[in-house]
Amino acid sequence: MIRQWRIDDGVEVGEGMKTGSTVTAMALSGDGKWIVSSGNRVANVWGMRSRQIVLTVSEHSEWVDTVHVSPDSTKFATGSNDKRAYIWDISTGARLVGPLEHEGSLRAVRFSPDGDRMATGTVGGTLRIYDTHHGELLRTIPASVASYPNNPIAWSSDQSVFALVSRNILMHIDLNTGQTSSSWTIPGEPVNNFGPVAWGSIATSSNGRYIVSFVGYHVSLWDTSTSARIGSDIRHPAHVRSIALSSDSNCLAISDANGKITLRNLNDIISDYYLVGQRIIQQPQNRSGEDVQLQIEALHDKLRVLEQHAS
Repeated sequence: MIRQWRIDDGVEVGEGMKTGSTVTAMALSGDGKWIVSSGNRVANVWGMRSRQIVLTVSEHSEWVDTVHVSPDSTKFATGSNDKRAYIWDISTGARLVGPLEHEGSLRAVRFSPDGDRMATGTVGGTLRIYDTHHGELLRTIPASVASYPNNPIAWSSDQSVFALVSRNILMHIDLNTGQTSSSWTIPGEPVNNFGPVAWGSIATSSNGRYIVSFVGYHVSLWDTSTSARIGSDIRHPAHVRSIALSSDSNCLAISDANGKITLRNLNDIISDYYLVGQRIIQQPQNRSGEDVQLQIEALHDKLRVLEQHAS
């Protein structure tokens, strides 16, 4: 079931949307019209107002573990354990790109801020960059993303991405060169509840000044320009399953293995510098010395916290 609450007072909004099966991933469109959810071999597009499924795509042969909506809210992408990724028209369900074949199970599909490219990540494989109009493979980077994350990839600009790899390593990758401009170890002990897998995820603030990460029970925050840890770390009482930031990036939602969602006011954790202002231009830590304008991707968890579980 998919449920919705107001952030300011925690009151549930409307009736829950019955999915009929386990939800493995979910994304909201930037225009607020659509929710995309995924599960066993399918992805569903829901109307936010009607709270009904408006279309279903079912070309995957195994679980669909990652979905994402394009910045202009016209397309969505899916990635599956069948090692394939697709791009679809969000209004009609028409297949636009794919299948894009990979060497391993897909754990991430993420559109770039301008929507012209898509990053994909696989377990034990590579990070790939595709043209979203024709499906052309533009770059392949050796990087195995975290085993079972909610989101192990985040674009920091149209030319660089953050990727959570090898469980506890966070990398900032320059896509012009394919090289790592910086990398660091994030705290936390991976939790292997389903065999040899580790849960971890990252989320970037809307102004581009900080990134939030988690591994296991541990949530930490980082300055995107210096890679320095900021504020106080959060030791969650239960195994963290996913994290999301509000549209103003002042509130952090943490869901856990006990089926609970905790909201954290980040004003109590980090300084105002990280919580105010529009998207900013930063100098990425790039060994080539090139200046790249940071255009942090639009985060689609807008003023809503959605719970996903088996109905």
